[in-house]
Amino acid sequence: MKKISLMLVATLLLASTSVFAIDENPNSNPSNELQTKVRKLLDGYFEMSSEEKFKATLIFTVNKDGELVVLSVDSDQKEFCQFVKNQLNYKEVKIDGIVEGRRYTIPITVQT
Repeated sequence: MKKISLMLVATLLLASTSVFAIDENPNSNPSNELQTKVRKLLDGYFEMSSEEKFKATLIFTVNKDGELVVLSVDSDQKEFCQFVKNQLNYKEVKIDGIVEGRRYTIPITVQT
């Protein structure tokens, strides 16, 4: 009888700790959400761009106020670099899990 009650307690303990370990939203990745938000903010360029195809790399951070701060745009297209800086600098993003001061890098391919 003592062994059965011990096994029951151990099973209940294991089951209760497993319930708290379950992630409520396993697909929630702050970096992916941030990348999606940035791409939405840059949609205007894709509508007005010419028949070009080029690649760029965007490096930015998020300040303490939850605003994007563009650190660098690596591209040969100067007008695209200026557009990115104008569109993204100090735009507020509210995403849980974003680390203030961390550098984020997003590769961008423009093909119209």
